[in-house]
Amino acid sequence: FCLAVPRLELCRPGAAMAPKANKVKQTVNKKKRRQVQATAVANKRLPAPVIKASKTKGKKRQELVAYLTGAAKASGAAAAEVPEKLKARQAAEFKEMKAKVAKLKKERKKLPKKGSKSEKVAVAQQIKELIHSTQVRHQAELAAAGLDVAAAPGACEASMMSDDDV
Repeated sequence: FCLAVPRLELCRPGAAMAPKANKVKQTVNKKKRRQVQATAVANKRLPAPVIKASKTKGKKRQELVAYLTGAAKASGAAAAEVPEKLKARQAAEFKEMKAKVAKLKKERKKLPKKGSKSEKVAVAQQIKELIHSTQVRHQAELAAAGLDVAAAPGACEASMMSDDDV
């Protein structure tokens, strides 16, 4: 099929596009790649991967708290701090975190109604992560110090999760 367009020579055999270069498709052996990665990790003894605290619930959250508790016990930071000072420091940190959450909620409220859903979702996720990471860290610190986790300042998370306070 040939187009009859003046001054354009689409029908000429030499006007065709240049042939494609031959591409070599490389196969990836996933089993070998996983073995190499596993040996590299075993040799380096890397710390556990960072897990977002807002994504952890139930058993995963308990495992994360247990891991952080073990890390805190191993570092010896938990034994060095007096329980009263630990709770006072955690209360101050929790208060700072609540102020940051309130500030983020105000910023989210100022975003335009239309065309900013991705920004609003990102801010909401940031708020969630801030709350959960603080709670998990405080639980781990209390457990490492051998204190009651239920009496933590952030034990009631229902009050932090509502958006009505802005």
